Amino acid sequence: MEIYVAEDFLELVWGDKEGYVDMPAKVGRYWTPYSFHWPNDGACTRRIDTSMRDDEDLYYSPGMFKSKGRRIEDALPTVWLWADLDEVHPSAGARLGLLPTVGIQSSPGRYQALWRLDEEIRGAKHEELCRALTYALDADKGGWDTTQVLRIPLTRNFKYEGAPFVEALWIHEDVSYGVDDVWEAVKDWIPERGAEASGIVPKKPISSRATQLLRSTVDQVVTGERSARLWELECLLAEAGLEEGEIVGLVRDTPWNKWRGKGEAGRRRLGDDVRKALSHVRRKGENAKKFAAEKETAPAAMHETIPWVGYSTFLNMRVQETLWLVENLWTSGSHGIIGGEPKTLKTTVALALGLSVASGKPFLGKYRVDDPGPVLFVQEENPLWMMQDRLMKLSILYGLIDPAGMSETADAVDVPIRLLNNFGFSLGLEEHRNMLEAEVEAFKPKLVVLDPLYLMMPADTDRASELQQFLRWLLRLRYEYNTAVIIVHHMGKAKVGKNVPQGIRPGQRLLGSTTLHGWTDAALYLSYVPETRDGWTSVMMEREFRSTEPKGPIALALNFGDPGDTKMKAELNVWALEAEIMSIVSREPGITTAKLGEMLGVDKRKIRDCVTGGELGMQVETRRTGYGLSYRIFSNGSN
Repeated sequence: MEIYVAEDFLELVWGDKEGYVDMPAKVGRYWTPYSFHWPNDGACTRRIDTSMRDDEDLYYSPGMFKSKGRRIEDALPTVWLWADLDEVHPSAGARLGLLPTVGIQSSPGRYQALWRLDEEIRGAKHEELCRALTYALDADKGGWDTTQVLRIPLTRNFKYEGAPFVEALWIHEDVSYGVDDVWEAVKDWIPERGAEASGIVPKKPISSRATQLLRSTVDQVVTGERSARLWELECLLAEAGLEEGEIVGLVRDTPWNKWRGKGEAGRRRLGDDVRKALSHVRRKGENAKKFAAEKETAPAAMHETIPWVGYSTFLNMRVQETLWLVENLWTSGSHGIIGGEPKTLKTTVALALGLSVASGKPFLGKYRVDDPGPVLFVQEENPLWMMQDRLMKLSILYGLIDPAGMSETADAVDVPIRLLNNFGFSLGLEEHRNMLEAEVEAFKPKLVVLDPLYLMMPADTDRASELQQFLRWLLRLRYEYNTAVIIVHHMGKAKVGKNVPQGIRPGQRLLGSTTLHGWTDAALYLSYVPETRDGWTSVMMEREFRSTEPKGPIALALNFGDPGDTKMKAELNVWALEAEIMSIVSREPGITTAKLGEMLGVDKRKIRDCVTGGELGMQVETRRTGYGLSYRIFSNGSN
């Protein structure tokens, strides 16, 4: 068929197969997804029209998926192989006997290609063929994966002056290939059978630090450092200009390779890790070049980099509605703070929340998890024994570990939570930020916890100008990787008295600049509540959300027992001022409003208003003192 419009090309690729497709647009450096169910000519046409009208660079996914988004686990079988050829002309496939079914010039001197198979394939087999094609043609090593997007012929490329058309060099609808024929032509080019198996001498100079890491021996590996050093080595080799096969061949037998000796699965994991490092270094380099170019041309070219989105595009974007990560405690993908006065269970609450998300178990047995997934937990304040003791007790409370056989069961439990304890992590060190981002990219966590802020922040938390760069970085981490981010931070004690303004919100008690409170999308604020029972710690946990309706406070009480005990107890109830007043007055009839306010962290005038309303069935006795009036409270019949 002759291609007249972009829709015809997409119909050729997707055919009459049903599934979800994605047509994302890139605006500056920002991506706007657009998933819809195919066949749907109306959605396709609207997407192309609005993107062209708004000067957006439009792409499509050759692959189809069984749900919205481009998750690799949702990929459907396909008859297409593809590659981002970069500067390699599609005709280069002819020397392998594999002239592409479709050859595309995506921009002047840049190319892409697709090959049609005579049967559908999926999963690892599809990835292996695409990857081998890429290596055989010396194409872009990052342009073959299952979730890859490519440019659409007869749309425009707005990255270049004049917005040239993306051109279909040829479309040979009758050209297709057998899976075995393609494999036979390209199998010897994949790194496992080529460079990796031969033991590589680097073709390019590498840094002294990379050489040092390559020459490390097993006795130089420090517990807990292997992942960080492996990532550092991979990035150093990528920065030196080495390709994936060379890097894998160099690091494969080093003591830093945590997958060494794990066979084919280990080789695949190492290859995945190296590709992430290459992608990270490439993205870092592109950002540096872009910054330099913008600095030279600003402000004249600033309008070209601001990611404006048109009205129609914005309304048609697939934007996820607000969901709960943990019901009524934290919204999915939100950034914010768990704040608290000293010794108010901040770390324990954060750990309990993280374990719930990772395991899918309700928070302290009460609040369900709606969006479970992996968790990264970085903490710098507490000793290892305490963290292990708390995590063990929480695991037993959640039913993840049987206390009767802990030594056997603990090893068998597989909960996707990773902890970094007392590493000296600092948001002020670019190397640490890069390592955390790499772990987020690889582990794909639903939640990242940083505990506490004051030990990770090199800036003065009282100065908004110093805080902002780090808070912006955390926001980027949240939005780029779709993960919730929690910072654990300290807050001052509640102040009560006649000279303290009423209506002070708990977020306004956070130590440091008010920028921290303004930054939060969700928050839990913990305040001490007096507890008369031995072994118990009680707090009031106030909830704050930007995207949902207000929620009342929660009364939380925990009993950990002694270190090493296998049980802990938890009480969790919605906190109500009226119920707290009635409970205390029943134990201490005649207590004054001033004393009650001090105990509950509430202004005494609010206590008096609540009691004198008559709904609690209490009596108030007024007495004159040397300082004015005193109000003593009794339950009916108790005085």
